Amino acid sequence: MKHSSTVNPLVSVIIPTYNRADLIGETVQSVLDQSYTNWELIIVDDGSTDNTASLIEQYHEDRIKYIQCDHIGIFGAVRNAGMRIAKGDYLAFLDSDDLWREDKLSITISLLTEYDSAGFLFSNVGIFGNSTVDSPELEDFFIGDLLLPLLKDDRFIFYPSSLIFRREVFTRIGDMRDDLNFGTDIEYLYRMCKYYQGIFINTRLTSIRKHEQNSSSDFTIDVFKDNLDIVLGLRNEGCISGQDYRLIAAFYFYKMGLISLERNDGRSAMKYFFNYNQMNPLQIKGWIRLLQSIAAPRKVTVRKGESI
Repeated sequence: MKHSSTVNPLVSVIIPTYNRADLIGETVQSVLDQSYTNWELIIVDDGSTDNTASLIEQYHEDRIKYIQCDHIGIFGAVRNAGMRIAKGDYLAFLDSDDLWREDKLSITISLLTEYDSAGFLFSNVGIFGNSTVDSPELEDFFIGDLLLPLLKDDRFIFYPSSLIFRREVFTRIGDMRDDLNFGTDIEYLYRMCKYYQGIFINTRLTSIRKHEQNSSSDFTIDVFKDNLDIVLGLRNEGCISGQDYRLIAAFYFYKMGLISLERNDGRSAMKYFFNYNQMNPLQIKGWIRLLQSIAAPRKVTVRKGESI
């Protein structure tokens, strides 16, 4: 796959925001501080009711575009509004509470220029704020088909604020889905993987802020349900095998069962562990958990980090 070799390509940075006036200033500054300077910043305000507008007006910077819309509450739709007006050769996401290292764009543009076969790149991240757990150390560099490694293995970590991709990727795969409550970003990444090789680097070029307003902090059953829908779609499209689908779906069912047990919701736990056991009948822990769910609503202690 050959791409146009634009010298000093324009990067469109898309920040969706909603009532983040107390945080977005740091985020914008991390873009202004980039050593790579050929960028445009598109801030899409999803109907904020705080002083976000007046804050952004204080920046006297031609490269910043501020768009206000009625409140939608769907991240995919807000990001789509930014992507549709982007003029860059590359598009990059940055959430309004996250930060970039000053060499984030220079490193990623250099790698995508060097590795012409890759359509997109994402990196490891650092965690700060209301969390003492940092992201894990992962393999230093990977280029190739990322779909199955993302679905099945713990070889990579993905946050949308670390993603940058070529304009032709957006031209080919189009908008983000706006019918998912959760998982919009990862579904978009999976779609990229269907058509393009990708790059992962272990460098922590993005800092993810953990705080009470995080939309991703309540990582609950609804997230897994959306992920099941996404993975089922990949199987139906022939992107993954039936065997891989069963392995991945079993993981989600088991996790949903554990969450239900923690909530003393025995009825739901029984359903999820039953589904898990259908896919993994020889795994004894599934049957043990099914028996425990029958005894709910007694609180069942789940070991931290337990997985299949």
